[in-house]
Amino acid sequence: MVRVVYKSALLVIGLALVGGCSEDLTDVPDTIDVTGTITFNSSPLPDADVIFFDGTEYTAFGKTDGTGRYTLKTRFNSVAYEKGAPARKYKVTVSKLVPPGGMTEEEYQAKKTALRTKRESGQKITPEDLLPQKVEMIPPRYSQAERTELEATVKFNQENDFPFNLTK
Repeated sequence: MVRVVYKSALLVIGLALVGGCSEDLTDVPDTIDVTGTITFNSSPLPDADVIFFDGTEYTAFGKTDGTGRYTLKTRFNSVAYEKGAPARKYKVTVSKLVPPGGMTEEEYQAKKTALRTKRESGQKITPEDLLPQKVEMIPPRYSQAERTELEATVKFNQENDFPFNLTK
């Protein structure tokens, strides 16, 4: 009998915890599909992070593909994402971190793999083994939230495709 009561109590506590942890998404704004293209000096910009923000708790973000195209999604809480962005005016940032000093991405990844291999095998790590910090290749007028010149207004009942041609 004690075992049944104990199991029932655990079940009730478990359900209460699960119910208390769920996040209600009924009060979040509707989202609208948002796409676009990012070019840098008239060439498609692959693997760049695109962020639409307006000072609210909801930020829309995407990553460009090999042709510079992006599609946004909005994060509403720690587990829920919706395709698109709520209708409103946004500031936009575009960021792309690259290896420093003429190092290619392939060289950077090879150095990263070599470092991981050394760490996992217990070998001594020297200063030359350490990865250099990647650097921002996009000018601050596009990549920094407080300095960006980019804006977009997402609207209902229309195509929301925002191309941005960035220049040095």
